[in-house]
Amino acid sequence: MVGTCHFLQELLADYTLVCCAIGGTGIDEWQKDGVLYSQCLAAIEQAGNPVTAIFHFQGERETANRKRAHAWLSLTKTFVRSLRRDIAIWNAGNQREVQFIYAQLGSYPGDFDRPYWRYIQNAGAKLQTRIPNAHMIQTFDITPYCDKPHWCEAGYREIASRYFYKFMETERK
Repeated sequence: MVGTCHFLQELLADYTLVCCAIGGTGIDEWQKDGVLYSQCLAAIEQAGNPVTAIFHFQGERETANRKRAHAWLSLTKTFVRSLRRDIAIWNAGNQREVQFIYAQLGSYPGDFDRPYWRYIQNAGAKLQTRIPNAHMIQTFDITPYCDKPHWCEAGYREIASRYFYKFMETERK
C-alpha cells in the first residue's frame, strides 16, 4: 500500500487521503490499542474530514508463517470492525458505513519463501463475503515485479487505478 498511496492521492484529488501504510507489518500490529492503529486514528482525526473509505493492502508478512496465516482472516475482520467503529465517532451525522476496499495479494513470486501465499490469497477472496461493504480488487495479473514481491511504478499506478474505480463504483450505490 505504501507504493500506491501517492498515485491514489492523484486520482482522488477531491478527497482527503490519509495514508497509514507501513510496509512489512502484520495484521496483528494493526489491532485496536496498538501503536500503528493509534497513529492511524490520530492521522484521520488530524485530517478533519469525514472518512468515506478505507483502502487496505496487507497480508504479505503472514504468508511466511502458518499460525499468522491462519489468524489473518479473523484479525482483519476485527481490525475493520474496530476501525469503522472508531471512525463513526468522527463521522457524526454521516450514517453511511465506511467502505472497505482491499487488494488481494498478487501472483506468487515463485522464488520467494512464502508457503502460505495462496492461503492468504484465498482468505482474501473470502473476506468480502465476511465483512459488510467490503470490496476486493485483484492484483494477480499485474506485472512486472521490481523486487519480489513488490511491483514497479507502473504496477503501483495500476493498483491505485483499480482502487479508484472500485471506490467510484461503490460511491454511486
